[in-house]
Amino acid sequence: MEKEKELKDYVLDTKAKNHIKLVEGVLKRIEEYLTKIESFSGQEERQKKSEIIHDLYTNINKLSTFLESTLDMKNGGTLAINLQKLYQHIRYCVQRIIDEKDFSYIDSAKKVVNEINKGWGKVAACAA
Repeated sequence: MEKEKELKDYVLDTKAKNHIKLVEGVLKRIEEYLTKIESFSGQEERQKKSEIIHDLYTNINKLSTFLESTLDMKNGGTLAINLQKLYQHIRYCVQRIIDEKDFSYIDSAKKVVNEINKGWGKVAACAA
């Protein structure tokens, strides 16, 4: 048991563990924003709340761009490329919501966020 902890500490140092926690927190915030957008049911309410939706969209874009900027594209290999595409997909979905008023993209964005968070959660659990 002690050797396993030593290995985890060797593989994931404090900086890496903190990075995982940061990413998880940012993804949870994106999910909260998507849920807020989704809560505006009905066309009338969405039109009244368009400024709020636009602010949420801006925040989601900033956060997903931040996450993408943390990727190590040089050494991250396929994982970094796949995460980059997923972060871009989140932005694409919210852009469709803004441009086309197509709220069906919320489910896709939320699914991507949940899947990424599950993956980071597994990494964090192994590091604990």
